[in-house]
Amino acid sequence: MKIEVLGTGCAKCKKLTELVTETVKESGVVAEISKVDQINDIMNYGVMMTPALAIDGKVVVTGRIPSKDELKKWIGGGEGAILKNIILMLLAVMLISLPGFAKAPAVAPGPQVTFVELGSVNCMPCKMMQQVMKAIEDDYSGSVKVVFHDVSKSEGRPFAEKYGIQAIPTQIFLDNNGKEFFRHTGFYPKEEIVKVLEKQGVKKAAFTAPVQKSKPADGTTCPVGSVCK
Repeated sequence: MKIEVLGTGCAKCKKLTELVTETVKESGVVAEISKVDQINDIMNYGVMMTPALAIDGKVVVTGRIPSKDELKKWIGGGEGAILKNIILMLLAVMLISLPGFAKAPAVAPGPQVTFVELGSVNCMPCKMMQQVMKAIEDDYSGSVKVVFHDVSKSEGRPFAEKYGIQAIPTQIFLDNNGKEFFRHTGFYPKEEIVKVLEKQGVKKAAFTAPVQKSKPADGTTCPVGSVCK
């Protein structure tokens, strides 16, 4: 319910406001009480004499202060209104208590670690790292975000400058705040990266593939720390 006291601030207008506030409180109704004190706004209601009172946009009295009994009649209230409000509150509590009611959808947590790989698709150590990145991405799905920047291409060079790398491949590990906590230059096998992640408290997904030694299709191996030449 919206109750508006129309008046420019005269003594009667103030008294009407006080009476309305008191009556609403006694009646137990839920109402928004506001003042309309601008002449043009008052005239929009067709009111020529103040104080006046409008309930839900309808003018119920003008030029006088109504009695409390009149106000109660207009706004309702009494024991019936109080009981109604109590019932509405109980219904609201019951609805909120229902399973699944008004529950926000679960938001999947973001990655704990971002694994940034800076390299190229041309050098042997970098090609080896492609297999490692894929394995980490599969094993730590949702916990580790894997990002690759090919710094041999124009779109990847800014990241080489950003991270200040001296050789490729280079691995940068960022926490969930984007702060670097570890880096390594050269080929870095999966089993070593797993150790870095474990120290950071990152757990594997429910199902992970077994750790395998990384090697290219021709069967050659790539020592830890190997860089592109």
